[in-house]
Amino acid sequence: MKISNAVEICNLALVRIEQNSISSLDDDSVQGQFCKMVYEQSKSSLLARYNWTFAITTSRLTRLDTNELIDYQYSYQLPADFLRLVGVYSGTDTELIQISGLKPPFILEGDMIKSDVDTIKIKYVKDVDTVATFSPLFVDCFVLDLAIRLTKLFN
Repeated sequence: MKISNAVEICNLALVRIEQNSISSLDDDSVQGQFCKMVYEQSKSSLLARYNWTFAITTSRLTRLDTNELIDYQYSYQLPADFLRLVGVYSGTDTELIQISGLKPPFILEGDMIKSDVDTIKIKYVKDVDTVATFSPLFVDCFVLDLAIRLTKLFN
Protein backbone atom coordinates (compact mmCIF):
# COMPACT_ATOMS: atom_id res chain seq x y z
CA MET A 1 0.00 0.00 0.00
CA LYS A 2 1.43 3.37 -1.04
CA ILE A 3 1.33 6.02 1.67
CA SER A 4 -0.31 9.14 0.25
CA ASN A 5 -0.67 11.71 3.02
CA ALA A 6 0.68 13.00 6.33
CA VAL A 7 -2.19 11.56 8.36
CA GLU A 8 -1.33 8.01 7.22
CA ILE A 9 2.29 8.53 8.29
CA CYS A 10 1.20 9.90 11.67
CA ASN A 11 -1.22 7.01 12.19
CA LEU A 12 1.52 4.46 11.45
CA ALA A 13 3.68 6.16 14.10
CA LEU A 14 0.78 6.29 16.56
CA VAL A 15 0.07 2.57 16.08
CA ARG A 16 3.72 1.80 16.90
CA ILE A 17 3.38 3.54 20.25
CA GLU A 18 -0.12 2.15 20.92
CA GLN A 19 -2.00 5.45 20.64
CA ASN A 20 -5.33 6.20 19.00
CA SER A 21 -5.29 7.24 15.34
CA ILE A 22 -6.24 10.68 14.04
CA SER A 23 -8.45 11.82 11.16
CA SER A 24 -6.44 14.95 10.30
CA LEU A 25 -3.47 16.99 11.49
CA ASP A 26 -6.03 19.49 12.78
CA ASP A 27 -7.62 16.80 14.97
CA ASP A 28 -8.45 18.27 18.42
CA SER A 29 -7.20 15.16 20.21
CA VAL A 30 -3.91 15.06 22.08
CA GLN A 31 -2.59 12.72 19.38
CA GLY A 32 -3.54 15.19 16.65
CA GLN A 33 -1.98 18.12 18.46
CA PHE A 34 1.26 16.22 19.09
CA CYS A 35 1.46 14.99 15.47
CA LYS A 36 0.94 18.51 14.18
CA MET A 37 3.65 19.75 16.56
CA VAL A 38 6.40 17.33 15.46
CA TYR A 39 5.53 16.26 11.89
CA GLU A 40 7.35 19.02 9.93
CA GLN A 41 10.44 19.01 12.15
CA SER A 42 10.74 15.24 11.93
CA LYS A 43 10.32 15.25 8.12
CA SER A 44 12.79 18.08 7.46
CA SER A 45 15.36 16.68 9.87
CA LEU A 46 15.22 13.22 8.30
CA LEU A 47 15.38 14.61 4.75
CA ALA A 48 18.48 16.64 5.65
CA ARG A 49 20.35 13.61 7.06
CA TYR A 50 20.79 11.70 3.81
CA ASN A 51 20.82 12.15 0.02
CA TRP A 52 17.34 10.73 -0.56
CA THR A 53 17.06 10.30 -4.34
CA PHE A 54 13.41 11.42 -4.44
CA ALA A 55 14.39 14.71 -2.76
CA ILE A 56 17.48 15.63 -4.82
CA THR A 57 17.15 18.37 -7.40
CA THR A 58 19.32 20.92 -9.18
CA SER A 59 18.97 24.67 -9.49
CA ARG A 60 20.88 27.48 -11.16
CA LEU A 61 21.23 30.09 -8.44
CA THR A 62 20.32 33.76 -8.69
CA ARG A 63 23.21 36.10 -8.09
CA LEU A 64 22.49 38.74 -5.46
CA ASP A 65 23.42 42.39 -5.83
CA THR A 66 25.57 43.17 -2.84
CA ASN A 67 28.54 45.44 -2.28
CA GLU A 68 29.26 44.17 1.21
CA LEU A 69 31.25 41.04 0.31
CA ILE A 70 34.71 40.72 1.82
CA ASP A 71 36.18 37.34 0.87
CA TYR A 72 34.31 36.56 -2.36
CA GLN A 73 33.17 38.45 -5.44
CA TYR A 74 29.63 37.04 -5.67
CA SER A 75 26.81 35.79 -3.48
CA TYR A 76 23.90 33.61 -4.57
CA GLN A 77 20.48 33.01 -3.03
CA LEU A 78 19.76 29.42 -1.96
CA PRO A 79 16.32 28.06 -2.94
CA ALA A 80 13.55 28.38 -0.33
CA ASP A 81 13.22 24.57 -0.14
CA PHE A 82 16.99 24.01 0.41
CA LEU A 83 17.88 21.55 3.18
CA ARG A 84 21.28 20.08 2.37
CA LEU A 85 23.98 20.66 -0.21
CA VAL A 86 24.99 17.71 -2.41
CA GLY A 87 27.19 19.44 -5.02
CA VAL A 88 28.20 22.86 -6.35
CA TYR A 89 28.95 23.41 -10.03
CA SER A 90 30.21 26.29 -12.16
CA GLY A 91 28.32 27.54 -15.21
CA THR A 92 30.23 24.95 -17.27
CA ASP A 93 28.92 22.14 -15.00
CA THR A 94 32.38 21.59 -13.50
CA GLU A 95 32.09 20.53 -9.87
CA LEU A 96 33.67 22.94 -7.41
CA ILE A 97 35.58 20.87 -4.88
CA GLN A 98 36.62 22.00 -1.40
CA ILE A 99 40.41 21.83 -0.97
CA SER A 100 41.64 21.89 2.61
CA GLY A 101 44.27 24.45 3.54
CA LEU A 102 43.39 26.84 0.72
CA LYS A 103 40.59 29.35 0.24
CA PRO A 104 37.57 27.21 -0.56
CA PRO A 105 35.88 27.82 -3.94
CA PHE A 106 32.61 28.56 -2.11
CA ILE A 107 31.14 28.90 1.36
CA LEU A 108 27.63 28.48 2.70
CA GLU A 109 26.57 31.41 4.82
CA GLY A 110 22.99 31.74 6.06
CA ASP A 111 20.69 31.44 3.06
CA MET A 112 23.48 32.19 0.56
CA ILE A 113 26.48 30.66 -1.16
CA LYS A 114 29.47 32.95 -1.68
CA SER A 115 32.03 32.30 -4.41
CA ASP A 116 34.37 33.89 -6.94
CA VAL A 117 32.65 31.88 -9.69
CA ASP A 118 30.27 34.04 -11.72
CA THR A 119 27.62 31.35 -12.36
CA ILE A 120 26.65 28.62 -9.90
CA LYS A 121 24.38 25.62 -10.11
CA ILE A 122 23.77 23.38 -7.12
CA LYS A 123 22.52 19.87 -6.53
CA TYR A 124 20.70 19.73 -3.21
CA VAL A 125 18.23 17.91 -1.00
CA LYS A 126 14.97 19.83 -1.02
CA ASP A 127 12.17 19.90 1.53
CA VAL A 128 9.52 17.66 -0.06
CA ASP A 129 5.88 17.98 0.98
CA THR A 130 4.28 15.51 -1.45
CA VAL A 131 4.02 12.34 0.63
CA ALA A 132 3.21 10.20 -2.42
CA THR A 133 6.76 10.84 -3.73
CA PHE A 134 8.45 9.55 -0.54
CA SER A 135 10.41 6.33 -1.02
CA PRO A 136 9.30 3.30 1.03
CA LEU A 137 12.56 3.36 3.02
CA PHE A 138 12.07 7.06 3.82
CA VAL A 139 8.52 6.34 5.00
CA ASP A 140 9.81 3.58 7.30
CA CYS A 141 12.47 5.88 8.77
CA PHE A 142 10.02 8.77 9.05
CA VAL A 143 7.45 6.66 10.91
CA LEU A 144 10.10 5.46 13.38
CA ASP A 145 11.48 8.98 13.93
CA LEU A 146 7.97 10.33 14.44
CA ALA A 147 7.13 7.49 16.85
CA ILE A 148 10.22 8.28 18.94
CA ARG A 149 9.36 11.99 19.07
CA LEU A 150 5.73 11.24 19.94
CA THR A 151 6.70 8.75 22.66
CA LYS A 152 8.65 11.48 24.44
CA LEU A 153 5.59 13.73 24.37
CA PHE A 154 3.21 11.09 25.75
CA ASN A 155 5.48 10.18 28.66
